[in-house]
Amino acid sequence: ANFTYSATSCMLTPVQFTDHSQNNGGSAITQWLWNFNDPGSGMQNTSTIPNPVHSFTAAGTYHVTLRVTSQMGCVDSTMKSIVVSAQPLAKFSSDTGCAGSYTHFTDSSVPNSGTIISWHWNFGDPSSGLNNTSNLQNPSHLYANAGNYTVHLTVINSSGCQHDTLQLVPVPSKPSAMFQYTAACVNSPTQFTDLSVTPYGSISAWFWDFGDGTGTSTLQNPTYIYSSPGTYNVKLRVTNTLGCSDSI
Repeated sequence: ANFTYSATSCMLTPVQFTDHSQNNGGSAITQWLWNFNDPGSGMQNTSTIPNPVHSFTAAGTYHVTLRVTSQMGCVDSTMKSIVVSAQPLAKFSSDTGCAGSYTHFTDSSVPNSGTIISWHWNFGDPSSGLNNTSNLQNPSHLYANAGNYTVHLTVINSSGCQHDTLQLVPVPSKPSAMFQYTAACVNSPTQFTDLSVTPYGSISAWFWDFGDGTGTSTLQNPTYIYSSPGTYNVKLRVTNTLGCSDSI
């Protein structure tokens, strides 16, 4: 009796066993009985086919036995110890990226055995072409359009075991910054009125730069007095409750 098995043995991953038993000049082998020493697998703990596949239910060392019987009733058996490594656990988080700006992904995978040595990301955004995938541990991705994207992460640990996970990542639209102002005269208050809109959440922060090198405000509808005549470029930047920003 003799057998081999696939080199990488990881929990919950199919391991291929191959019978190499020889009849040594006697009658042909007609019966095989495998015992994988894995009681947690229930009825799958044994097999009677020549070349079975078995998925071990937990990490550990398993003493696998093969018993073969020839047509004439002669019996032989062999046992081999197989070390089954733990699978990693793929996990990640992401910040609230907005359409037209980068979403940042943070890997938090657990190796369970050895260390994580490989990451493969699919951002669920085929329109981004080659940028739709990454092998970095903590990548960033620019989503051009708002929507919900299914992101796929696969990790491999130093034992050769892998695990993957899927997560829905929302990408909201950014707000649209707009404003109007009353007639502007030197040494008289000019009223600025915010007209910004947002498709998601609400506007939660405003920042005005009145363009004269000194004047700013964080009010929604501020007034400002210019002390000198001239043409001033006023900028308003708004941020909504989802953290998305726009300026005009």
